[in-house]
Amino acid sequence: MIKYIKPIIKAVVPQTAKPLILTVLYKIRTPFYIGNRVHCPCCGGNFSKFLSFVSYKVVRKNAQCPQCGSLERHRLLWLYLQNETTILSDQLRVLHFAPEYIVQKRLQKFKNLDYISTDFSSPLAKVKMDIQNIIYEDNFIDCILCFHVLDHVADDKRAIYELYRVLRPGGWAIIQSSVDLSMEKTFEDPTATTTKERLKIYGQIDLARKYGRDFVTRLIAPGLIVKPIQYGREIGEDLSKKYGISINDTFYYCTKPAL
Repeated sequence: MIKYIKPIIKAVVPQTAKPLILTVLYKIRTPFYIGNRVHCPCCGGNFSKFLSFVSYKVVRKNAQCPQCGSLERHRLLWLYLQNETTILSDQLRVLHFAPEYIVQKRLQKFKNLDYISTDFSSPLAKVKMDIQNIIYEDNFIDCILCFHVLDHVADDKRAIYELYRVLRPGGWAIIQSSVDLSMEKTFEDPTATTTKERLKIYGQIDLARKYGRDFVTRLIAPGLIVKPIQYGREIGEDLSKKYGISINDTFYYCTKPAL
């Protein structure tokens, strides 16, 4: 039912109201999926299964939480933050780009955090800002969360430099973008500016490049220390299935060297 309603919501409902409406719809469907086969770390719910999710005509099975709407990368991020970092206990200034709704909803409740969500256009974020021109001074941020942003901006090298600049020495960032490991080098065509051209070249209307294995080199360039993390592999296949995350999903834990 919801897959038929969502296009209507997208077309007629103001963006600021969409999360609330979808939350109500998710709560209506949740009782149909109560069980113990899977667990969502984002909302704490137990279900019979995760739902399929369609993105650009690609169907991903076991992707969406029936209750909170979280997807694989949202659960991956939250699991890692909860289990492997001190973000839920330390006094930190957090800068979160293109915030995932459920992650933002949870993080902004923690009193120990000075939590700043930001996006170039979304009214759901607290601050409107371009990642290529971050408004904060050098060494201002303790922690950065940046999932699936860099492959969408015109100048990703400038954006990565900006992330490095505002991160305090000893601070850390979790960064993820889609990386095609079969490609040695990143492919980008700056002349592809229309949605039709980008859809043809990248398979998505809002992408500016397809990253290859040199993505890590781009992250290292300003001075970041980069560690690829496959958290699904670390916790094992059984738990990965229970949490609905991929064992092959990779993100990059980046630190700025201490002075």
